Amino acid sequence: NIIVLTNLEPDHLDYYGSYKKLQDAFRTFVSLLPPTGHLVFNQDDLGACSIAESFKNLQNKKGFSLSQKEASMLRGSLQVPGEHNVANALAALMACKILKVPQKTAIKALQEYKGSWRRFEVFLQSTISPSVLVSDYGHHPTEIKATMEAARSRWPKQEIWLVFQPHQYQRTYALFERFVEVLSSIPADNIIITDIFDVPGREGKGMKKKVSSKKLVKTIGKESIHHIPELRDIAPFLKKQRSVNRIVIIMGAGSIYQVIRQLTAQQPPSF
Repeated sequence: NIIVLTNLEPDHLDYYGSYKKLQDAFRTFVSLLPPTGHLVFNQDDLGACSIAESFKNLQNKKGFSLSQKEASMLRGSLQVPGEHNVANALAALMACKILKVPQKTAIKALQEYKGSWRRFEVFLQSTISPSVLVSDYGHHPTEIKATMEAARSRWPKQEIWLVFQPHQYQRTYALFERFVEVLSSIPADNIIITDIFDVPGREGKGMKKKVSSKKLVKTIGKESIHHIPELRDIAPFLKKQRSVNRIVIIMGAGSIYQVIRQLTAQQPPSF
């Protein structure tokens, strides 16, 4: 039995109520490991380390880190971009080692992995040609930061647009300052923020009065960040903004994927 902890930080607080209760849930999960079980954790992540440190008597506990030698090799050979994917590959590599999978076999499999649906999914043809479109499910500030840094590392000289749909009023309210911090500093030339995706049955009463995407845009206060509430208005806006070598990243966990459908009917190619 193997449990892998990649990262842990405040999220889904509408369900858990607090970060402490979220941590407690992870500790309960890890406690299900049998005496012969293995805990693999990310030494670069404070949340994962905190959980791992709670199990001082767990014999089979191993950490992975971007500072280990395998990370450099993976950076140059993975087909999926970003340091977060290097970290994920290191976790998989350690799990394979525990399972006694030959390292050569494990590395070959990691090098052949081309990504999953809505995780940095690339479309090369669209109605806003010559733009490249990227569809990504990210909706937490840390995910946004990791994806945008991966995009900039892959396309260092191109103009990058982010179209982001905040997911859930409660999450946007709870992490508002973090959203402001990340959206103010990510390597994007322009950002479009839509209205918040409402998740029926999961929003507290009165939450919609406390937060909005318009307030988020106003708080950031940058001319390069545009508030376009309705999804149907995004494609026409992008088509008017003519650019050469532009990358457009459509990001969010809600209905934002409709924008991809509006801009292209093509299937995503291999990386």
